[in-house]
Amino acid sequence: MKFVLMDAATGDGGGAAGGGAGDGGAAAAAAAGAAGGEGGAAAGGQEGAGGQSALSAGGAPEWKLESVPEKFHVKKDDGTFDVEAMLRKTEESRAELEKRMGAGGIRPKDPAEYKLPDMPEALKDVKLETADFAKKAHDLGLSQEQYAGVMAEYLNLLPNLVQGQAQAQSQEVVAQLNELWGESAKANFAGAFTVANRVAEKMGVPFSEVEAAVGNNPMALRILASFADEVSEDKTPAAANNALPAGFSIEAAITSEAYTNSAHPEHKKVTDQVNAWYAKNPNGIK
Repeated sequence: MKFVLMDAATGDGGGAAGGGAGDGGAAAAAAAGAAGGEGGAAAGGQEGAGGQSALSAGGAPEWKLESVPEKFHVKKDDGTFDVEAMLRKTEESRAELEKRMGAGGIRPKDPAEYKLPDMPEALKDVKLETADFAKKAHDLGLSQEQYAGVMAEYLNLLPNLVQGQAQAQSQEVVAQLNELWGESAKANFAGAFTVANRVAEKMGVPFSEVEAAVGNNPMALRILASFADEVSEDKTPAAANNALPAGFSIEAAITSEAYTNSAHPEHKKVTDQVNAWYAKNPNGIK
């Protein structure tokens, strides 16, 4: 074919060459086409000259309208597929699915790729272990947006859940010690409270830290109560034996910053007043 084209280009061979190019050229082109169809794919695959490989040509399944799920099939009166109606039906189903799923995207490749939303102020210093939940969320197919939304709601509820749990535990401990102490319960609770305050003062820490450490521990409360006699009125600091100020409220005093913060300038004064009040009221708050 090379020489035929050269002859045609140079004009050598005259009409005969031209005729040969016409007849023989067509035959050569047909032969080349046949070679490309039968062996060209393999050659192209081996030499990287483009074209479809034998693997793709022989292995790719042929797509047919029958491949569309049967629920989307729509046929005309003559039994042939109504392609336009099938497309419309498929699109309606896709739109409905998108409406139900939202535009949250797809789940990440790995559960570790989930990112937590911003932590609420109350949980800034809390370290949460979320790996197990992230794996469950991944198994359920949650997208990043859906995961962040669920976690944001959980984090907003968490402080109330923790507070509710602590309150329930506190009520359980009170009930347990009331049963154990019987009629001495009020006096023992008041004694434990007074001793805990003295311990906090001695350690130089706020009462709230001592309360957080032992406040719901039944055995710790029993130990504190057992030392109440050691902190009796005659051993109360002189300043605490002074008359309490008019209108003194024990509830307001024990919740004030001056009482809970040992660094507060009024801390010692308010602490003495609280101790004096408990010394005069061994049964505690009624």
